[in-house]
Amino acid sequence: MGLRHAGADVSWQDRAICTGTHPDFFHPQRGEGPEVKRAQEICETCPVIAECREYALTYREPFGVWGGLSQRQREKEWKARAHGGTTLDNLDREGQRRAS
Repeated sequence: MGLRHAGADVSWQDRAICTGTHPDFFHPQRGEGPEVKRAQEICETCPVIAECREYALTYREPFGVWGGLSQRQREKEWKARAHGGTTLDNLDREGQRRAS
């Protein structure tokens, strides 16, 4: 990670589980598939998953897994938000997936 946008609060990045992990792990060459799933599994245990996700959605991070969302999932959320909705209704306040 370590990306900085002017004015963005990125203090949460120091507490992220992925800090120190090689960036390629969270930016697999293929945008979907088992590599993305492995990265998402790590994200699900991260204490700052919600902050990471919101950062990626706010600053429109185009690549990789951020806050447990793949590039494709973020694209869907951006479209939903543009129409006043969300695709994230199945997440709790901490950003963890709710049991179905």
